[in-house]
Amino acid sequence: MRLLIGTTLGLAPILAPLPLGDELEFKVKADTRLEKTFDSELALELAEMKMKFGDEELPADHTDGLEMQIVSKDHLVFVDHYRALADGRPTSLVRTFEALESSESQKQSFDGEGDESTTDKESKLEGKSVLFQWNEEQSEFAVSFHEDEGDAELLTELVEDTDLRAFLPGKSVAAGDSWPVEARAFDAILSPGGDLALLSGEEADDSEEVDDQLDQNLSGEIKVTFVETRDEAGTRVAVLHVEAELATHSESTSEEDGESSVETYRIELDVEGDILWDLAHGRPWSYAIEGKSQVVVETKSEVALEDTQLSMSQTLRFEGKYSASGRWTSAE
Repeated sequence: MRLLIGTTLGLAPILAPLPLGDELEFKVKADTRLEKTFDSELALELAEMKMKFGDEELPADHTDGLEMQIVSKDHLVFVDHYRALADGRPTSLVRTFEALESSESQKQSFDGEGDESTTDKESKLEGKSVLFQWNEEQSEFAVSFHEDEGDAELLTELVEDTDLRAFLPGKSVAAGDSWPVEARAFDAILSPGGDLALLSGEEADDSEEVDDQLDQNLSGEIKVTFVETRDEAGTRVAVLHVEAELATHSESTSEEDGESSVETYRIELDVEGDILWDLAHGRPWSYAIEGKSQVVVETKSEVALEDTQLSMSQTLRFEGKYSASGRWTSAE
Protein backbone atom coordinates (compact mmCIF):
# COMPACT_ATOMS: atom_id res chain seq x y z
CA MET A 1 0.00 0.00 0.00
CA ARG A 2 1.38 3.37 -0.99
CA LEU A 3 0.86 6.31 1.39
CA LEU A 4 1.39 10.03 0.86
CA ILE A 5 5.06 10.96 1.00
CA GLY A 6 4.47 13.36 3.88
CA THR A 7 3.17 10.56 6.12
CA THR A 8 5.88 7.97 5.35
CA LEU A 9 9.20 9.68 5.92
CA GLY A 10 9.82 7.80 9.15
CA LEU A 11 8.83 4.47 7.61
CA ALA A 12 10.44 4.80 4.21
CA PRO A 13 13.08 2.08 4.67
CA ILE A 14 10.31 -0.43 5.45
CA LEU A 15 7.26 0.47 3.40
CA ALA A 16 8.43 2.49 0.40
CA PRO A 17 9.04 0.90 -3.00
CA LEU A 18 12.65 0.35 -3.95
CA PRO A 19 14.35 3.62 -4.95
CA LEU A 20 14.63 4.44 -8.65
CA GLY A 21 17.54 2.43 -10.07
CA ASP A 22 17.08 -0.34 -7.48
CA GLU A 23 14.15 -2.09 -9.13
CA LEU A 24 13.89 -5.86 -9.01
CA GLU A 25 14.88 -6.43 -12.60
CA PHE A 26 17.49 -8.27 -14.62
CA LYS A 27 20.04 -5.78 -16.00
CA VAL A 28 23.39 -7.48 -16.42
CA LYS A 29 25.71 -5.48 -18.68
CA ALA A 30 27.04 -6.78 -21.98
CA ASP A 31 30.43 -8.55 -21.85
CA THR A 32 29.89 -9.58 -18.21
CA ARG A 33 31.29 -12.96 -17.16
CA LEU A 34 29.76 -14.73 -14.17
CA GLU A 35 30.62 -17.97 -12.43
CA LYS A 36 27.53 -19.77 -11.12
CA THR A 37 27.70 -22.61 -8.60
CA PHE A 38 24.69 -24.80 -7.85
CA ASP A 39 24.49 -27.49 -5.16
CA SER A 40 21.53 -29.67 -4.22
CA GLU A 41 20.84 -32.69 -2.03
CA LEU A 42 17.85 -35.00 -1.66
CA ALA A 43 18.05 -37.31 1.37
CA LEU A 44 15.28 -39.91 1.67
CA GLU A 45 14.46 -42.69 4.12
CA LEU A 46 11.94 -45.49 3.71
CA ALA A 47 8.83 -44.64 5.75
CA GLU A 48 6.44 -47.36 4.58
CA MET A 49 6.41 -50.45 2.39
CA LYS A 50 3.42 -52.41 1.12
CA MET A 51 3.42 -55.60 -0.94
CA LYS A 52 0.50 -57.41 -2.50
CA PHE A 53 0.30 -60.80 -4.23
CA GLY A 54 -2.96 -61.21 -6.08
CA ASP A 55 -5.63 -60.08 -3.63
CA GLU A 56 -3.54 -60.73 -0.52
CA GLU A 57 -1.48 -58.03 1.13
CA LEU A 58 1.69 -59.00 2.92
CA PRO A 59 1.37 -58.29 6.68
CA ALA A 60 3.23 -55.15 7.71
CA ASP A 61 5.33 -56.97 10.30
CA HIS A 62 7.02 -58.96 7.52
CA THR A 63 8.96 -55.84 6.51
CA ASP A 64 9.43 -54.21 9.92
CA GLY A 65 13.18 -54.82 9.86
CA LEU A 66 13.74 -53.26 6.43
CA GLU A 67 15.62 -49.97 6.24
CA MET A 68 16.49 -47.96 3.13
CA GLN A 69 18.23 -44.63 2.66
CA ILE A 70 18.87 -42.78 -0.59
CA VAL A 71 20.97 -39.63 -0.93
CA SER A 72 21.35 -37.78 -4.25
CA LYS A 73 23.76 -34.87 -4.66
CA ASP A 74 24.53 -32.50 -7.54
CA HIS A 75 27.36 -30.00 -7.90
CA LEU A 76 27.34 -27.78 -11.00
CA VAL A 77 29.60 -24.92 -12.01
CA PHE A 78 28.93 -22.76 -15.09
CA VAL A 79 30.75 -19.73 -16.45
CA ASP A 80 28.41 -17.52 -18.47
CA HIS A 81 29.62 -14.82 -20.84
CA TYR A 82 26.83 -12.33 -21.62
CA ARG A 83 27.93 -11.11 -25.05
CA ALA A 84 24.78 -9.09 -25.83
CA LEU A 85 21.46 -8.30 -24.14
CA ALA A 86 18.12 -6.70 -25.04
CA ASP A 87 14.59 -6.50 -23.63
CA GLY A 88 15.62 -7.80 -20.21
CA ARG A 89 17.38 -10.99 -21.36
CA PRO A 90 20.60 -12.11 -23.05
CA THR A 91 20.50 -12.30 -26.83
CA SER A 92 23.91 -13.94 -27.12
CA LEU A 93 25.35 -15.98 -24.26
CA VAL A 94 28.22 -18.47 -24.13
CA ARG A 95 28.08 -21.01 -21.29
CA THR A 96 31.06 -23.12 -20.29
CA PHE A 97 30.32 -26.18 -18.18
CA GLU A 98 33.22 -26.13 -15.74
CA ALA A 99 31.98 -28.92 -13.47
CA LEU A 100 29.03 -31.32 -13.78
CA GLU A 101 29.01 -33.77 -10.86
CA SER A 102 26.23 -35.99 -9.58
CA SER A 103 26.09 -39.00 -7.28
CA GLU A 104 23.54 -41.27 -5.64
CA SER A 105 24.23 -43.45 -2.61
CA GLN A 106 21.92 -46.19 -1.36
CA LYS A 107 21.89 -48.14 1.88
CA GLN A 108 19.63 -51.11 2.45
CA SER A 109 19.48 -53.47 5.41
CA PHE A 110 17.14 -56.05 6.89
CA ASP A 111 17.42 -56.92 10.56
CA GLY A 112 20.82 -55.26 10.71
CA GLU A 113 22.35 -56.93 7.66
CA GLY A 114 22.67 -55.23 4.31
CA ASP A 115 24.83 -53.37 1.85
CA GLU A 116 25.42 -49.97 0.38
CA SER A 117 26.49 -48.58 -2.97
CA THR A 118 27.31 -45.27 -4.63
CA THR A 119 26.73 -44.41 -8.27
CA ASP A 120 28.53 -41.47 -9.87
CA LYS A 121 27.11 -39.73 -12.92
CA GLU A 122 28.99 -37.87 -15.62
CA SER A 123 28.09 -35.65 -18.56
CA LYS A 124 29.75 -35.34 -21.95
CA LEU A 125 28.99 -31.61 -21.70
CA GLU A 126 31.57 -31.09 -18.96
CA GLY A 127 34.42 -28.91 -20.20
CA LYS A 128 32.53 -27.79 -23.29
CA SER A 129 31.04 -24.42 -24.21
CA VAL A 130 27.68 -23.78 -25.86
CA LEU A 131 26.21 -20.69 -27.49
CA PHE A 132 22.66 -19.51 -26.82
CA GLN A 133 21.71 -17.17 -29.68
CA TRP A 134 18.30 -15.49 -29.57
CA ASN A 135 16.18 -15.98 -32.70
CA GLU A 136 13.77 -13.06 -32.89
CA GLU A 137 11.53 -14.61 -35.55
CA GLN A 138 11.01 -17.86 -33.62
CA SER A 139 11.13 -16.20 -30.17
CA GLU A 140 13.53 -18.80 -28.82
CA PHE A 141 17.20 -19.53 -28.39
CA ALA A 142 19.17 -21.49 -30.95
CA VAL A 143 21.74 -23.64 -29.14
CA SER A 144 25.02 -24.80 -30.65
CA PHE A 145 28.49 -25.82 -29.55
CA HIS A 146 30.84 -22.84 -29.31
CA GLU A 147 34.38 -23.54 -30.55
CA ASP A 148 33.74 -27.18 -29.60
CA GLU A 149 32.39 -30.31 -31.20
CA GLY A 150 29.89 -32.72 -29.70
CA ASP A 151 26.68 -34.66 -30.01
CA ALA A 152 23.89 -32.28 -31.06
CA GLU A 153 21.37 -34.34 -29.06
CA LEU A 154 23.05 -33.10 -25.89
CA LEU A 155 21.82 -29.59 -26.68
CA THR A 156 18.11 -30.21 -27.20
CA GLU A 157 17.03 -29.83 -23.55
CA LEU A 158 19.42 -27.11 -22.41
CA VAL A 159 17.93 -23.94 -20.91
CA GLU A 160 19.49 -20.48 -21.12
CA ASP A 161 17.92 -18.84 -18.04
CA THR A 162 19.84 -19.74 -14.91
CA ASP A 163 19.30 -16.28 -13.38
CA LEU A 164 15.87 -16.89 -11.77
CA ARG A 165 14.26 -14.22 -13.95
CA ALA A 166 10.85 -15.92 -13.64
CA PHE A 167 10.86 -15.17 -9.89
CA LEU A 168 10.86 -11.39 -10.42
CA PRO A 169 7.60 -9.42 -9.97
CA GLY A 170 7.68 -7.57 -13.29
CA LYS A 171 6.52 -4.39 -11.54
CA SER A 172 7.47 -2.00 -8.75
CA VAL A 173 7.07 -3.52 -5.29
CA ALA A 174 7.45 -2.49 -1.66
CA ALA A 175 8.54 -4.47 1.38
CA GLY A 176 5.80 -6.91 2.33
CA ASP A 177 4.44 -7.26 -1.21
CA SER A 178 3.93 -10.80 -2.53
CA TRP A 179 3.30 -12.22 -6.01
CA PRO A 180 2.63 -15.67 -7.47
CA VAL A 181 5.09 -17.50 -9.70
CA GLU A 182 4.36 -20.37 -12.08
CA ALA A 183 5.39 -23.81 -10.84
CA ARG A 184 7.66 -24.32 -13.86
CA ALA A 185 9.87 -21.48 -12.63
CA PHE A 186 11.21 -23.88 -10.00
CA ASP A 187 12.94 -25.83 -12.78
CA ALA A 188 15.71 -23.24 -12.51
CA ILE A 189 16.40 -24.56 -9.00
CA LEU A 190 15.58 -28.24 -9.51
CA SER A 191 17.53 -28.50 -12.79
CA PRO A 192 19.80 -25.48 -13.37
CA GLY A 193 20.59 -25.25 -17.06
CA GLY A 194 18.05 -27.90 -18.07
CA ASP A 195 18.84 -31.53 -18.87
CA LEU A 196 22.64 -31.81 -18.60
CA ALA A 197 22.72 -35.49 -19.67
CA LEU A 198 24.19 -36.66 -16.34
CA LEU A 199 24.28 -40.44 -16.64
CA SER A 200 25.98 -43.40 -15.03
CA GLY A 201 27.59 -46.11 -17.13
CA GLU A 202 24.82 -48.62 -16.51
CA GLU A 203 21.88 -46.22 -16.50
CA ALA A 204 19.06 -47.25 -18.84
CA ASP A 205 18.04 -45.03 -21.73
CA ASP A 206 14.42 -45.03 -20.54
CA SER A 207 15.46 -42.94 -17.51
CA GLU A 208 15.33 -39.91 -19.82
CA GLU A 209 11.64 -40.59 -20.50
CA VAL A 210 10.90 -40.63 -16.77
CA ASP A 211 12.87 -37.40 -16.24
CA ASP A 212 10.98 -35.73 -19.09
CA GLN A 213 7.63 -36.70 -17.56
CA LEU A 214 8.65 -35.45 -14.11
CA ASP A 215 9.65 -32.13 -15.66
CA GLN A 216 6.52 -31.75 -17.79
CA ASN A 217 4.11 -32.73 -14.99
CA LEU A 218 5.44 -30.30 -12.40
CA SER A 219 2.57 -28.38 -10.79
CA GLY A 220 1.79 -26.48 -7.62
CA GLU A 221 2.02 -23.02 -6.11
CA ILE A 222 4.92 -20.64 -5.55
CA LYS A 223 4.69 -17.37 -3.63
CA VAL A 224 7.49 -14.80 -3.51
CA THR A 225 7.58 -12.00 -0.92
CA PHE A 226 9.89 -8.99 -0.96
CA VAL A 227 11.07 -8.88 2.66
CA GLU A 228 13.70 -6.16 2.91
CA THR A 229 16.97 -4.78 1.55
CA ARG A 230 20.22 -5.38 3.42
CA ASP A 231 23.99 -5.35 3.09
CA GLU A 232 25.60 -8.64 2.08
CA ALA A 233 29.43 -8.57 2.10
CA GLY A 234 29.35 -4.93 1.02
CA THR A 235 26.66 -5.45 -1.62
CA ARG A 236 23.11 -4.12 -1.30
CA VAL A 237 20.68 -6.97 -1.91
CA ALA A 238 16.93 -7.45 -1.85
CA VAL A 239 15.69 -10.44 0.15
CA LEU A 240 12.99 -12.39 -1.68
CA HIS A 241 11.37 -15.10 0.43
CA VAL A 242 10.15 -18.09 -1.58
CA GLU A 243 7.47 -20.57 -0.47
CA ALA A 244 6.68 -23.50 -2.77
CA GLU A 245 4.37 -26.50 -2.63
CA LEU A 246 5.04 -28.64 -5.68
CA ALA A 247 4.18 -32.09 -7.02
CA THR A 248 4.96 -34.17 -10.08
CA HIS A 249 4.55 -37.72 -11.34
CA SER A 250 5.62 -40.16 -14.05
CA GLU A 251 4.63 -43.58 -15.37
CA SER A 252 6.67 -46.07 -17.40
CA THR A 253 5.96 -49.58 -18.67
CA SER A 254 8.21 -52.51 -19.57
CA GLU A 255 7.90 -56.08 -20.81
CA GLU A 256 10.49 -58.83 -20.50
CA ASP A 257 10.40 -62.64 -20.48
CA GLY A 258 6.62 -62.80 -20.21
CA GLU A 259 6.48 -60.25 -17.39
CA SER A 260 4.92 -56.82 -17.81
CA SER A 261 5.23 -54.05 -15.27
CA VAL A 262 4.14 -50.48 -14.70
CA GLU A 263 6.20 -48.19 -12.49
CA THR A 264 4.92 -44.86 -11.22
CA TYR A 265 6.64 -42.08 -9.31
CA ARG A 266 4.85 -39.43 -7.27
CA ILE A 267 6.99 -36.67 -5.81
CA GLU A 268 6.02 -33.83 -3.46
CA LEU A 269 8.08 -30.88 -2.27
CA ASP A 270 7.20 -28.41 0.48
CA VAL A 271 10.10 -25.94 0.64
CA GLU A 272 11.00 -22.36 1.39
CA GLY A 273 14.02 -20.09 1.49
CA ASP A 274 15.51 -16.82 0.26
CA ILE A 275 16.79 -15.44 -3.01
CA LEU A 276 19.21 -12.54 -2.53
CA TRP A 277 19.05 -10.19 -5.51
CA ASP A 278 22.06 -7.98 -6.25
CA LEU A 279 20.41 -4.59 -6.81
CA ALA A 280 23.47 -2.81 -8.21
CA HIS A 281 24.18 -5.41 -10.90
CA GLY A 282 20.61 -6.58 -11.56
CA ARG A 283 21.18 -10.30 -11.02
CA PRO A 284 20.99 -12.94 -8.30
CA TRP A 285 23.60 -12.86 -5.56
CA SER A 286 22.66 -16.25 -4.07
CA TYR A 287 19.79 -18.47 -2.96
CA ALA A 288 19.20 -21.11 -0.31
CA ILE A 289 16.10 -23.32 -0.35
CA GLU A 290 15.20 -26.28 1.88
CA GLY A 291 12.25 -28.28 3.12
CA LYS A 292 10.43 -31.62 3.13
CA SER A 293 10.10 -34.14 0.35
CA GLN A 294 8.02 -37.26 -0.16
CA VAL A 295 8.56 -39.82 -2.92
CA VAL A 296 6.21 -42.74 -3.61
CA VAL A 297 7.33 -45.49 -5.99
CA GLU A 298 4.71 -48.03 -7.03
CA THR A 299 5.41 -51.08 -9.20
CA LYS A 300 2.67 -53.33 -10.54
CA SER A 301 3.62 -56.54 -12.35
CA GLU A 302 1.86 -59.33 -14.21
CA VAL A 303 3.68 -62.67 -14.43
CA ALA A 304 2.57 -65.63 -16.54
CA LEU A 305 2.78 -68.90 -14.58
CA GLU A 306 1.69 -71.84 -16.73
CA ASP A 307 -2.04 -71.20 -17.31
CA THR A 308 -2.44 -68.42 -14.77
CA GLN A 309 -1.54 -64.76 -14.45
CA LEU A 310 -0.10 -63.64 -11.12
CA SER A 311 -0.37 -59.96 -10.24
CA MET A 312 2.02 -58.36 -7.79
CA SER A 313 2.41 -54.82 -6.51
CA GLN A 314 4.92 -53.03 -4.33
CA THR A 315 4.64 -49.53 -2.90
CA LEU A 316 7.57 -47.74 -1.29
CA ARG A 317 7.01 -44.41 0.42
CA PHE A 318 10.07 -42.34 1.24
CA GLU A 319 10.25 -39.20 3.35
CA GLY A 320 13.14 -36.81 3.70
CA LYS A 321 14.68 -33.43 3.09
CA TYR A 322 15.55 -31.41 0.01
CA SER A 323 18.02 -28.53 -0.05
CA ALA A 324 19.45 -26.40 -2.83
CA SER A 325 21.76 -23.42 -3.02
CA GLY A 326 23.30 -21.21 -5.67
CA ARG A 327 25.77 -18.36 -5.80
CA TRP A 328 26.89 -15.89 -8.49
CA THR A 329 30.38 -14.38 -8.57
CA SER A 330 32.32 -12.31 -11.10
CA ALA A 331 34.49 -14.36 -13.45
CA GLU A 332 36.32 -11.37 -14.93
